[in-house]
Amino acid sequence: PLPGVPDSIAKGVYAIQEDRQGQMWFATDQALFRYDGAEMTRCTGKDSPPEGCWRMLLDRQGRLWTGVRTVPDESESGLHCFDGQEWAAFTSADGLARGPGGALAEDRHGRVWVGGHDGRLSVYEGRRFTARDGLPPGLVTSLAEDRAGALWVTLVPRGGTGGGVWRWDGWAFSPLLVPEVATPKIMSAALADRDGRLWFGSYGGGVYL
Repeated sequence: PLPGVPDSIAKGVYAIQEDRQGQMWFATDQALFRYDGAEMTRCTGKDSPPEGCWRMLLDRQGRLWTGVRTVPDESESGLHCFDGQEWAAFTSADGLARGPGGALAEDRHGRVWVGGHDGRLSVYEGRRFTARDGLPPGLVTSLAEDRAGALWVTLVPRGGTGGGVWRWDGWAFSPLLVPEVATPKIMSAALADRDGRLWFGSYGGGVYL
């Protein structure tokens, strides 16, 4: 193990990200930590992420986005962004869907997508977030853009319904229509590879191509 690592990191790391300066970021239950090659420091200060960081995204501008797993009050921020100098916290006042920030992705146009609980999906286009409605209730677990620019969303169902894979074509969401025996409802991950193929991972059901 890396020497000098705080106990809070040793207890559980949910995501790791390297920034343009070569610094390593670690999202943990306790806080967000940064390693500069010599020292591990906890991120503190105005609008820095609170406890429970579990998702990270480094966008094309070099900004680091972090999603928080739990939000005590849904009016509070579930999403934070570091531009290299200071942190910004986003809430429903900025158009962000209420609740925790889960899956994060950037599309070909530089827009940042944020998926959360109850099928909530928001997109950031430079100034404010805009909600994209139409998903069933469920936890958004991953987001992936394909060659055609469509956004694929995987969902863990709420109450046993509404899970699986959904596609956003720029106008509306539609479910991936396959027999349930072929693809389980509890989908956890999605990736579009360099050859244009779509990969999906599931909880307990394996990998699908």
